[in-house]
Amino acid sequence: MNWSGRLDPHLRRHEAVEAAFLDQFRRTGNFKYVLSAPIEKEDRTHFCIVYGTRSGHGLEAYRGVEYSALKSHEIVRAIAKKDRTERRTGQGVLLGPDVMLGSRILETQVADEREKAIAWLEQKILGGYVGNFKELWSVLLEKHVLRVADVKDLCVDLAMRKQIADTWSTQRKRKLQDSHIIRSPS
Repeated sequence: MNWSGRLDPHLRRHEAVEAAFLDQFRRTGNFKYVLSAPIEKEDRTHFCIVYGTRSGHGLEAYRGVEYSALKSHEIVRAIAKKDRTERRTGQGVLLGPDVMLGSRILETQVADEREKAIAWLEQKILGGYVGNFKELWSVLLEKHVLRVADVKDLCVDLAMRKQIADTWSTQRKRKLQDSHIIRSPS
């Protein structure tokens, strides 16, 4: 079959090619979860690393490793920037790269992904979504660059704002467990 005929005409070409590849990768490997991590170069995606797993544990582990790698990469970039500045100006920089950059880029990325996940969940809740926490975090981790801890925090915040039911505090739990039910507050 002509591969270009499988591209979604509603997506930009690079997104359609990636979507077609991910679909084929999922089917060929019989993966339950498929993730694509874009590797950015300046103002565009240079390439994507694709990961497939048949297990929620694999999904959770991947996002944890991805977060650690992004944090390390951010520090390496900050050190390189500091070194370039010192070479260019001939003066030492007073603040270290951890103070200059910290984890602001990664924090911003996680905050953006969190907002997208909240918007998605709010739509699902309005549509009558009911499911356990493991089902929810599995979907959100596959769609967004988040960790399970981020999804727990997101759910706690939504419960405090009365957008989802707090089904875990009644069991004297501060954070969700995989079996806790996510549903509308009413």
